[in-house]
Amino acid sequence: MSAEIEPVPIEAPEHAGGNEAGQVAPDWAPSDLPTAAPDVEPGLEGRAARGGRLTPINRRRLAVFRRHRRGFWSAIAFAVIFTVSLFSEVIANDRPILISYRGEWLSPL
Repeated sequence: MSAEIEPVPIEAPEHAGGNEAGQVAPDWAPSDLPTAAPDVEPGLEGRAARGGRLTPINRRRLAVFRRHRRGFWSAIAFAVIFTVSLFSEVIANDRPILISYRGEWLSPL
């Protein structure tokens, strides 16, 4: 005993506008969009704009950060510990990568 459900057409409100296909025009035009990213200086081109070369303000920021020796060395230590942690599965695993057994070198690979 199954009853069929008929679909009900949904009509757009009168203020929505649209054309014959029911498409609604956007409230903005493509000319309203910004043409360049606001954080890129207008004079920068090439690698400097893409981050390949440090801008003068970023060079100064890096120099100030390096002068804070405790923070700089903490960042270095964090980077080293993070890099070592990427290999933690290889370093501390229950299956050895290479083992010497009765004078023969064995590997599970």
